[in-house]
Amino acid sequence: MSSKNTIQNQSQLSTEVNPGIRIFLMLIVAIVTFVFFAQKIVFINADLGRHLENGKVFLEQHKVISTNFYSYTEPDFPVINHHWGSGVLLYIIYKSMGFQGISLFYCLISVITVLLFYSVAEKRSHSYLVFFFFMICIPLIANRVEIRPEMFSMFLLGLYVFLLEKYKSGALSYKKLLIILPLLQLLWVNLHIFFVMGLMLIVIYGISEWLNKKENVVKNYSLLLAVSAVVCLLNPAGLMGALTPLTIFTNYAYMIAENQSIAFMQNRFGTLDYVHFEIVTLIVLAIAFVLGVKFRDKLMKYSAELLCLLIFSVLAFKAIRGIPVAAYFFLAFAPVLFIQIIDNIVIKTRKRILTVTLALSFLFLCISVGKADTYFSAFKQRSGLGLYKEINRSADFFKSVYAQGPIFNNYDIGGYLIFSLFPGQRVFVDNRPEAYSADFFNKIYNPMLEKEEVWQKMDSTYKFNCIYFFRLDETPYGQPFLIRRLSDRANWAPVYVDAVTLIFLRRNEQNKTVIQQFELPKEMFESKPTG
Repeated sequence: MSSKNTIQNQSQLSTEVNPGIRIFLMLIVAIVTFVFFAQKIVFINADLGRHLENGKVFLEQHKVISTNFYSYTEPDFPVINHHWGSGVLLYIIYKSMGFQGISLFYCLISVITVLLFYSVAEKRSHSYLVFFFFMICIPLIANRVEIRPEMFSMFLLGLYVFLLEKYKSGALSYKKLLIILPLLQLLWVNLHIFFVMGLMLIVIYGISEWLNKKENVVKNYSLLLAVSAVVCLLNPAGLMGALTPLTIFTNYAYMIAENQSIAFMQNRFGTLDYVHFEIVTLIVLAIAFVLGVKFRDKLMKYSAELLCLLIFSVLAFKAIRGIPVAAYFFLAFAPVLFIQIIDNIVIKTRKRILTVTLALSFLFLCISVGKADTYFSAFKQRSGLGLYKEINRSADFFKSVYAQGPIFNNYDIGGYLIFSLFPGQRVFVDNRPEAYSADFFNKIYNPMLEKEEVWQKMDSTYKFNCIYFFRLDETPYGQPFLIRRLSDRANWAPVYVDAVTLIFLRRNEQNKTVIQQFELPKEMFESKPTG
């Protein structure tokens, strides 16, 4: 099939479905995406509080934080704030519309992102097929619904693919692309560490065009890559900021779930979302395999799509935070590859296949809007906008009794405390491994939770007056530490507990009145026999 005929065929595919049906399907896509992402902010163990405080500091003090500013343990430790711009944007939204506004913004940018990837696929495939892949990918796309700066990376990834596809098809001139992408890259490097993925896409599309022997490809893509790479230096940390994706793990001594492999997380938790990702990946690999075996002449033409699917799938298997990224590319490119396989099938059979995919899509749609609070459901226990119910109660209690530090807190709750208590109180640790020395985690924080003798030593050093803990801590030593503190009534009195937090005050003269009024009874924490 000639290139001209292929373009005509793709144009026919995009208009084969009634325009009204296409709009209707896209409307469903937008609504389903919105509902999947409309999850109330748990906030207590999220990074959002710190991002908001970063934005507040920038707007009020006109500076980008470059040290471990919020901690009293290592306040001068240098850190590159690679998402400072996200904090500023989120804080502006928060001041204007509160947490409900942040939730709404997050849902809307997620809808736009999905529609960007969806439109890339629909222009080169069949609407029914693209809708099917949307329905099987949306639980993976919404795998991480916590509001994070990476929402901007997802949006920019979609915009990059959209623009590069436009350029590849001739609908966007090189001059415009050379202006737009570097400007977007300048924005991206100040929003989130995934900015390196923009450069990766330029390389991937350049390789694909070179393999397809397009004119001036080396010159054009080399210049585009060079300009885009140079503008990455225009961030508050300069060269070090541009190199952050390569250097961040050189001082990363705390194991966090999002950076673990699927194999590790599956062995530890075995949840359905990893199985689902593996199944969808196998489907996409099977499509790529059949295309490679039966239509080898098309491999070069679809090299960009195949490279994206391969690279981002591998990244997802190596770190689960990459699962939504891979799912976006499944949505954009799997339908494009699959349509090439069924394109040569007789029209009657092809129509049957497409009808089956549409029927399956609506089956998945019924499941997603059916029984609530299951993995495939769009409706969860915390569906809605704004903060999750009573999530600020512990901070309100702390401030109402005029409790004082130094506070010992665990890793997960650091961002919440920064937003709720700073500058009156500083944290012991927060959820940024790169903002603390490796020795801090290896020799102080982790051993404090794990070994009682180290805790006692550090307690004498820092003279803690309060323990403020995210009590759903899933580390191997979080729960044993809390049990030991609950047993140590001579020194520590539990004065506040809710579904997610536990606050102790040191038993001393300073806290005597508060303890007398609020101390929780021992029986509250004793396990009750069943049966």
